[in-house]
Amino acid sequence: VYAGDLVWKDREQNFYELVDSKPVSNLFLYLSKLASLVLLQVFLSLIILICGVLIQTFKGYTHYELGLYFETLFIYGLPSKILVCVLCLFIQTLSRNKYVGHSIVILYWLGMLWLPSLGFEHRLYLVGALPHATYSDMNHFGTLYKPFIAFTANWAFLYFAMALMTILLWRRGAEAGLKLT
Repeated sequence: VYAGDLVWKDREQNFYELVDSKPVSNLFLYLSKLASLVLLQVFLSLIILICGVLIQTFKGYTHYELGLYFETLFIYGLPSKILVCVLCLFIQTLSRNKYVGHSIVILYWLGMLWLPSLGFEHRLYLVGALPHATYSDMNHFGTLYKPFIAFTANWAFLYFAMALMTILLWRRGAEAGLKLT
């Protein structure tokens, strides 16, 4: 929802002519919106960290493993959230209407939920799906790091191409189209 609001805010308030007349590149406009989405994800992850510590404190457990919280939330959790931010900006840029973009994103999430039940369980079929981090006290995250890096790099290349297409298709002015400048 926030990605749609970021992309469509200027158009809905008829402020786009002023913004689009400035000598600012599409790259800067895209990166500013992506940065706000990523910072929102970082902020929400910090809230999860704080709530986890507070719950531990209220239950009487005082052996805080902040490194484990950080590793789980920011190393294994944040990359997939960043990929979703890139995807949402891409979808909102391609759509002609904010609500159509919202509908496409909802269909994406429903598809990601239903595909495993239809037999498509492998992470290479599920767009942007990264391996889940399983933790144990004996070997921590074990040998998950290498497959996680491989899957993250695999999907990052696709999402980098999506980001480039988003920058090229960024709407400026009244007309929409491919911009090679």
